Amino acid sequence: MFVGTHPTFIGGIKTTTVFGWRVALVTLQRAVMVLMLALVVVALGSLVLLITDPALPPLPLVFKAVSAFGTAGFSVNSTPRLSPAGLVVVTTLMFLGRVGFLPRLLAFAHRHTARVRHPEKASLMVG
Repeated sequence: MFVGTHPTFIGGIKTTTVFGWRVALVTLQRAVMVLMLALVVVALGSLVLLITDPALPPLPLVFKAVSAFGTAGFSVNSTPRLSPAGLVVVTTLMFLGRVGFLPRLLAFAHRHTARVRHPEKASLMVG
């Protein structure tokens, strides 16, 4: 529910299967950055849930935060017992997971352009 959704589905960190292709280092770095930012968002959401609802057990709250970010809709019957602040946190996690702000945030990151650009390999028609 956190990782493994297809790009056409909703919520969570998107995955794409690539057969016979080499993944560029920049793409790999961006993927790791998206994963790290998603983990930070879920950890912060879990921490806020633990602070706003200290009477509830911690494991269901963390499960709820991961489920909300992945927009999976799973719950361990903890949603009805959340405080209003906890409901706002869950709603925010659901919105952030659905909109996918992480790749858009990375789009504003500084891009390093190579000084030398090698032509890409292409198959040419000969004859």
